[in-house]
Amino acid sequence: MSRSFPQGFSSVYGPVASWRYGRSLGIDPIGAVSTCSFDCVYCQLGAIEDKTRDRRVFVATSRILRDLQGFPVASVDVITLSGSGEPTLARNLGEIVSALKAATGKLVVVLTNASLLGDPQVRRELALADFVAAKVDAAGDARLRRVDRPVEGIGFAEIRRGLLSFRREYQGLLAVQTMLLGRWPDREQADYIAFINELAPDANAFVHRNASLDLFAWAFWTFDSTRQRALDWLDAFGRIAGAMGNGRRYQNYPRRGNPDFREQYFGENLDRLMAVKQHYDPHNLFAYEQGLLHVEGHPRESAQ
Repeated sequence: MSRSFPQGFSSVYGPVASWRYGRSLGIDPIGAVSTCSFDCVYCQLGAIEDKTRDRRVFVATSRILRDLQGFPVASVDVITLSGSGEPTLARNLGEIVSALKAATGKLVVVLTNASLLGDPQVRRELALADFVAAKVDAAGDARLRRVDRPVEGIGFAEIRRGLLSFRREYQGLLAVQTMLLGRWPDREQADYIAFINELAPDANAFVHRNASLDLFAWAFWTFDSTRQRALDWLDAFGRIAGAMGNGRRYQNYPRRGNPDFREQYFGENLDRLMAVKQHYDPHNLFAYEQGLLHVEGHPRESAQ
């Protein structure tokens, strides 16, 4: 049974502007009493009123759909589940996500602290969302307890295993959000970087996370008469090294005259990156020789 609510409560709020997802309409599957498996020191809700890891129905799906009526759904980019606590605590999470997609035709985002992803049922329900943003504020138990203050029984090892399992199963786009409160020791930084590389979230276009070797070569010449010989040597070296590589090139090592730079720089992330470019810069204001929408003879590029 869902909770009773104070007069005037609505499970739908916004729309609000999201730097990551555009214009977002918020859904609160938790209700008026803040409820979470964490009690983060920086939480915008203040001290969490109901600290738990037990799932239950807080807001009936029918109530959410009823509250949704009258909101400008057509004008938003996404529907985001967040609100007054941890969305995966809602036992009807999967039902809510499916109903929202059917009712609005919009992409659905879920913001989660990832504390319950060790539960296969939670992972199955969460996987119905188009985008998932998971909180990772620590790379070990000490910082997790100090910053996120989870309920008893939740530790970093459990969160790590759950996130990695979700990553293997999830077909949507996974992002990681981290709150940095002060400088991390070098060992913690290294552990965090290793975990993020293993998790490999999709929220950026960097395709080189798992490269074993980063190789860079320069060629110099003193006289113009030796320029071509140096470039020929560089090309020959590139062919030899490239035959042992993965077909990618790091975008901070550009080379003129490379026709395949887009695929080499961004790999399987290229299509999504091109979609972002077309949406936010359709007129190619940010143009240069190896820009995503580069066209030979572009007036801005010809002048550079």
